[in-house]
Amino acid sequence: MAPSLPAAVAAPSPPEWLGPFARTREPAPAASTSLWSRVIAAARRAVGIREAARPAPLLLPPGETTGPVPEFVRSAARESGVELAGLQGSLVSENVANRPRAVFDVHDPVAADGERYTVKIAWHPQVNAGIENEHWALRALTTRKPVHSHTYPRPAFLAIRGSVVLSGQEDPGGRPFAECTDGSATCGHAERALAWLVEMAAGTFRPRETFALAAPLEEIVERYAMKFGPSAEAGRFLHTQAEMLVSAGSLPTVLHHGDPDPGRNVRVTGDGSPAFLGWEECALEGLPLWDLYWFAQGYGRLALERGGTRYDAAAFATQFLERTFHSVTLVRAVAASCERLALSPRLAAPLFHLGWATRAVRGGPQADVYAEILDRCIAAEAHDGGLAVFNG
Repeated sequence: MAPSLPAAVAAPSPPEWLGPFARTREPAPAASTSLWSRVIAAARRAVGIREAARPAPLLLPPGETTGPVPEFVRSAARESGVELAGLQGSLVSENVANRPRAVFDVHDPVAADGERYTVKIAWHPQVNAGIENEHWALRALTTRKPVHSHTYPRPAFLAIRGSVVLSGQEDPGGRPFAECTDGSATCGHAERALAWLVEMAAGTFRPRETFALAAPLEEIVERYAMKFGPSAEAGRFLHTQAEMLVSAGSLPTVLHHGDPDPGRNVRVTGDGSPAFLGWEECALEGLPLWDLYWFAQGYGRLALERGGTRYDAAAFATQFLERTFHSVTLVRAVAASCERLALSPRLAAPLFHLGWATRAVRGGPQADVYAEILDRCIAAEAHDGGLAVFNG
């Protein structure tokens, strides 16, 4: 029998300020995992435990039941008063975007409307940090209550065993957003999602002196320059955008999601409300409007790809840098958020540009697309006298 894992230690308290750039990073290297047996095997190896005999991998496809929740996970949940005995687990995903982790849907095998949790297990420092970050973000939402509690996962437990992190969340239910939207620029589900993001920002914003943003903003500009090599003109433009934000003196920071992609992280609940998942990139005090920009871009991509059209920076420019139904919908949401946050509308464009620089610097499979989007935004500013989307 393989030895047991070390006892769980208390999860650390969240930092006083998880800034908007705390989660900028490159994807972690890939690791090999599959289902409960291999996940636990990998976790044991991560904390330096040699197994007497390694069970054969169970190569089941996502969605198939993997069996009862093992004691390794049940004990972690039990420390927070959550009992998973009698529940079954089904693999949802593993090694998403080269991140060594496994995500399981843990549910009652008999009652369709019974208890349901999302359990995440990770064993890489960068991925672990995201899962811990997500837990504290959901705790903050639960405490501040800016939006209805059925529109996001409720945190159930977080346990740390050596270098392994386990988290559990109550599943909010609902259907994938992509199955519900009609893909149009006037889709009601998309408008409700944008309204939800406006409401969340309004319910969590705090004024912050901008001198604290100077260093991280400049770091993003410098990292973007090192990674993508923009022209000298583009580099000066980005520095100017950062200076515009810093010179504002005060800026509302908000709890922002950080990755509100409707194709991955949004569902539609039974009453038509959006439910946002995947809070690993959240900032407890992030910059405003970024979630709106990133959701709108993700929705534009989803709308085109479901129609068989290839998505690229040129498609983004058509949708959002000109006056279209897509851009008008986004501008209305931005205007509503500026009003609720007492944010000067003149800061919407600098936030727009630096938001794409931030997404590009984070890395991932879409990094080059975000860099190309930023190039087109800068070109529109230089040659068209400013972005049409922000010019009335």
